[in-house]
Amino acid sequence: MSEPLPRPHGSLWGLVSRPSWRELRLRAEGRALQADPIWAGEGVPEGRGRRLVLVPGFLAGARSLSMLEPWLRRSGWDTRRAPVGRNHQPPEDVLDVLEAWLLQAVAMEGGPVPVIGHSRGGQQARVLAVRHPDAVSLLVTLGAPHRVLYPPHLVVRAPAAVLQLAHWARHTRRDLTGHERFEADRVAPFPDGVPFVSVYSHTDGFLDWRLSLDPAAEHVEIDCTHLGLTASVAAFRAIAAALRKLDE
Repeated sequence: MSEPLPRPHGSLWGLVSRPSWRELRLRAEGRALQADPIWAGEGVPEGRGRRLVLVPGFLAGARSLSMLEPWLRRSGWDTRRAPVGRNHQPPEDVLDVLEAWLLQAVAMEGGPVPVIGHSRGGQQARVLAVRHPDAVSLLVTLGAPHRVLYPPHLVVRAPAAVLQLAHWARHTRRDLTGHERFEADRVAPFPDGVPFVSVYSHTDGFLDWRLSLDPAAEHVEIDCTHLGLTASVAAFRAIAAALRKLDE
């Protein structure tokens, strides 16, 4: 097992804003992707019908995977999108759904499956690998906040705080043990033997790139927006390179 995930330094907690105007590049990133050979499958490892799990980010839902999922399917991957809706429920509730669903996918595949998670979905996917290392053949996270529960950005923290308070108001103290378990597993040592790639961008408009660093991961730096981590040339090349690890 790897070392526990380090807690962020105080300076990271102080990052309450990011240059979110950078996200305006997203439309141009999508156009560039559709004009690039990788969109047609060049350099992408063949899926050969293998199952692959996708976990969307916070408040994102299926729309955030609208380019990534069909691209993988065209290359022969049997993609399965996690049934978490817009992924806005408390993390422990989402993990209950994800665990049962992952184990069902593994049973249908007959072995471990690769998991790709964007943003909060990557954070949750890491917890899945910690809890079920035999179920995950490869973990790829895209702009995931590994060092904090929610990135210190008002666009994220404000709705997250409202949703969390509403949830806690409906539950007793005894019910909060699930949240405590999630927080422990979120920073727990990562299991040996599971390839782990953390892709991040220095020009991410929502997440400071340092929050995606994990001592157990292979770090891949690219240049794109936060949303472009599922819809840009740089991101798709990084994902393709990560998937090649399954055939090594």
